[in-house]
Amino acid sequence: MQSPWQVILGIVAAVALVFSALALVEIYTPPKVVSAAPGGLTSRLTLLERAVAAQAEALRNQTAARTEAAATRTDNDLKNLRNAMQSAFDQVGHEFGELNARIGALEQANRALTAKPAEPRPTTTVFVPYVIKEGDTLAAIATLFGITEQALRKANAGLDPAAPEAGRKILIPLPATR
Repeated sequence: MQSPWQVILGIVAAVALVFSALALVEIYTPPKVVSAAPGGLTSRLTLLERAVAAQAEALRNQTAARTEAAATRTDNDLKNLRNAMQSAFDQVGHEFGELNARIGALEQANRALTAKPAEPRPTTTVFVPYVIKEGDTLAAIATLFGITEQALRKANAGLDPAAPEAGRKILIPLPATR
């Protein structure tokens, strides 16, 4: 496929060829002997004019045919170029659509990652009374109620963690939702 500039250069070369041919016809046309008779000179000039006109017409026709062929090639090249550009634009549009979808997904993921977590509801603690039995340890009592030993000590100040007194009443801190 030729570029538009190559086609234009081809047309210019064809026109230059036509002008060169005209110049050669002019240079290499042998001189005609003109008769001395007055009627002969006019008829010979008329014949020469017709011959030159016929040659010029033939060259014009050749030039027109070459120009038309070059114009047809140029039109075809332009159509092909338009189609190629449209295809490229369609592909770019498709790529932009995919990128836009990816950006949307990333923005949605970013919103999900940076969203503030819901504020935790304040929990209310209820205290359940418990009487320590012989052999109970704070760890065993905490495990029994599903709380930490530290929470049990915090709710019962003054409780000896090494040896809790059997029969002593303590408070078990439990969340209100339980």
